[in-house]
Amino acid sequence: MSTTSTWPAAKIPAASVTAFARPQARVGRQPDPFGGAPVWVVPNPSGLNKHASLADLASAYREVATAAGIELFPGSA
Repeated sequence: MSTTSTWPAAKIPAASVTAFARPQARVGRQPDPFGGAPVWVVPNPSGLNKHASLADLASAYREVATAAGIELFPGSA
């Protein structure tokens, strides 16, 4: 079984700092892959992340979905 993937991975900023020791991580695609897969840091849509607007959330998750080859709803691009 292979441990590499071509599917993008997404994670939230707090997890990247804790789990991957990447305090410099910012929202968006990261320079280093994880297990061969591209990695994006995306904002957490919880109420604790009130600084991210709905437009910011949609943009961040759209980028990951597009990279994964997920077809977006008409008019969402």
